[in-house]
Amino acid sequence: LHHHLARDVERRLRDRADHRRRSADEDYLSFGLSGEIAAIVAEQLNHLQLKAPVRRLAVPDVPIPFSRPLEQFAIPQVDGIAAAVRDLMKLTID
Repeated sequence: LHHHLARDVERRLRDRADHRRRSADEDYLSFGLSGEIAAIVAEQLNHLQLKAPVRRLAVPDVPIPFSRPLEQFAIPQVDGIAAAVRDLMKLTID
């Protein structure tokens, strides 16, 4: 897994199509995969020319509800991810 993750990260860092990075994850916002990805991007900022700050979308730091509707409210869904990407496309670094 680590080997595949390392290759995937390298490939994604080389992909400079839009110079923006958004990470969506079903893990918690704190200590989750999205934070690790943001840290890797931050470590590579001297090689990247980002047009906007890195943004993360993940589960808030609350217990996951047992109720399916509440669970879907807590976990990022397609509509929320799409809206977050649209918002990111509006941001720029001055």
